[in-house]
Amino acid sequence: MAVPRDLARRRTSPVEFWFGLFLVLFSGQFLSNLPLILEHRTWQLQFGAFGLTLTGITLFVAGGYVLQSGLEERRTHLALAVAALAFGLMGLYPNIVYGNPFALVVGLPGGLIVLFGLLGGLVLAYAAVWFARAVFAEAGLDQVRRMGLVFLAAVALERGVIQFLRTLVQVLAEPGTLRAWAVFSWVAFAGRFLPVLVRGLAAAMILWVVWVAVGRDFGLPAREQPRRLLVGVAGLAIALWASADLFYAGALWAAWAVPFTPDPPLLFKVRTSALILLPALPLLALADAVRREGLLLTSRPGRAR
Repeated sequence: MAVPRDLARRRTSPVEFWFGLFLVLFSGQFLSNLPLILEHRTWQLQFGAFGLTLTGITLFVAGGYVLQSGLEERRTHLALAVAALAFGLMGLYPNIVYGNPFALVVGLPGGLIVLFGLLGGLVLAYAAVWFARAVFAEAGLDQVRRMGLVFLAAVALERGVIQFLRTLVQVLAEPGTLRAWAVFSWVAFAGRFLPVLVRGLAAAMILWVVWVAVGRDFGLPAREQPRRLLVGVAGLAIALWASADLFYAGALWAAWAVPFTPDPPLLFKVRTSALILLPALPLLALADAVRREGLLLTSRPGRAR
């Protein structure tokens, strides 16, 4: 995918350009909650919709700063820190908004699902606060980059590994559900489980890359790996993450085509598909840019850690 010609006039690299564009487009999934603020009838849901909308605004602003100034400017760091805080807190919010998350749990599988969700939300929120603290304390560029990678690892853990574990517990607790999905429609079966599986694999790869890239800075045992290997795995992980969204969008259209299921209005289908697919496209370009440059894994552009 070609980079616009005027990119050379900016202070951004292809990695920064595609990452910034991803943030701008990804914000749409959160900004779409704006009409729901007044539609919901409980304050918990209203506050959740407001928080998601606010998160979308911070992601849009942060993406704009990345596009305009790159990843090394102070104002970009501040915008990313605010976006990370909003994203992290809203990741935790659904787990605690109604009080004790274990109050209505029945059985071990239900307890594990809630526990995984709570742990994932706590890790994500803590990593966001940790990253923001480094930014607000005006830590050095290398320190901010390390904290940013740790936050990205927390996102991968919460959105990838944790979701895979929760789905796995559901399947093991009710194996008949798995057979029912497969019998009803292989397309529905793939749409339900393939995105979760692919994203879980991508998340595991991201965690490994971050562990190797910054683990020694936190006293963690991490063996040295060739920079080329780290960059290649990081690019593949990003591409797989984007592919999960492509699989999900394809499964939705396949499900809408089934005669026995309700057919939503065309505008709804186009809007839903756009919110899923538009962020995935710059992610695919980002995967190629990371593979070529490896900027996100270096202490300075073009130089290994």
